[in-house]
This record gives sequence, C-alpha cells and structure tokens, in this order.
Amino acid sequence: MEQNVQKYFRQMLEGLSYTGPASNLLTQFVFLLPRRARELYRQYPELMEHEEELMKLFGLGFDSEGYLEARGGIAEHINDLYYKLFRLLSDPSSRKKVAGTFRD
Repeated sequence: MEQNVQKYFRQMLEGLSYTGPASNLLTQFVFLLPRRARELYRQYPELMEHEEELMKLFGLGFDSEGYLEARGGIAEHINDLYYKLFRLLSDPSSRKKVAGTFRD
C-alpha cells in the first residue's frame, strides 16, 4: 500500500510541476498578479489579447488603481496552491520528506 501512496504522490507532484509558473504561461501570468494592465500587455501580449476571456475564466478584475487582480475565482486557488507548495518545499524538513517519496 505504501508504494501506491508514493506512486500517487509522485504523480501529483509531477502534474503540479507541469502546470506550475515555471512551465505554464497561464499559471505564471496569474501568479504575478496583482499587476498593472499595461505591464501585462508588455509581458504577455498573446494572453492579454484575450483579456475579457481571461477575466471571466480566472475570476480577475481591475481595482481602482488599474491593477489586474484575482477576485475569488480560480486564479486565487492557483496562487494559493503554488504558494503553499513553495512554502512546503522551502522547509528543509518537509523537502526531505517529499524527496523520500521519490526513492524506489
């Protein structure tokens, strides 16, 4: 049973690595929020061409100062997930436990 848990945990971490900010442009975009729209247009012109769709899909909105931000939608969940994962992996003890799941 323990090997199955290790296998599933490994698969979960591998999946998260494929969708993380380093590997996925949409996740990277969301992870940088809040940002001014003009900065995002410069950095992500191919995404900002679809600004309205992104806002609906990820639950984004503009604040009173012109910053695009997450507003309770999936963007907040993505950010929360990766911040917690990075916090977990920044702790040496936790990182050691996670690394142990990759031993066969």
